[in-house]
Amino acid sequence: MNHEPYLMAAASDCLNRWLAFVAGLAVGLMMLVGAVDIVLTNIDVLGLDSRPVPSASEIIATLMVIAVFLGVPLAQQRRGHIRVELFTLRLPVPLRRACAVLASLLTAAMFAGIAWFGWKTVAHSWTVSEFAAGHFNLPMWPSRFALALGASVMVLQCLLDLLGELVPALRPQQAEAFPLFD
Repeated sequence: MNHEPYLMAAASDCLNRWLAFVAGLAVGLMMLVGAVDIVLTNIDVLGLDSRPVPSASEIIATLMVIAVFLGVPLAQQRRGHIRVELFTLRLPVPLRRACAVLASLLTAAMFAGIAWFGWKTVAHSWTVSEFAAGHFNLPMWPSRFALALGASVMVLQCLLDLLGELVPALRPQQAEAFPLFD
């Protein structure tokens, strides 16, 4: 028995979980920076000098890109994205499977384009030392790197999903908890 597809799914699961963990940290940092900024901006009501967090909006924007793009592959793996199934659930199983294959292909193609553009912008941002103008210069490459990495891993996840649709025996175990077909 060939265990490579299962090893790929396990490696993908591990990578997706680590990226989602980093995304969760980014969300936590966004909340912390936002809360501290609000408190320090409005502290003048207590008679103290108002001192907002320098470059708070730039920091939060960077963390938001990190949170969104690093969390997308795990949501895809768990089939957690919004899907409208009003019509597809009424189709026969072979047509539903064809729709799932088409959706995986189109999603992979879209994220491949995002990843390709993302890696180009990472290289450019790194080469020219691109910074966001603010109270202090915040480098742009970390958010661009997160976008490119998350989109690249999303492509791999879509290809694994596609493989599972084409060869049902290779479908990862966790996908069985979220069945597409009866």
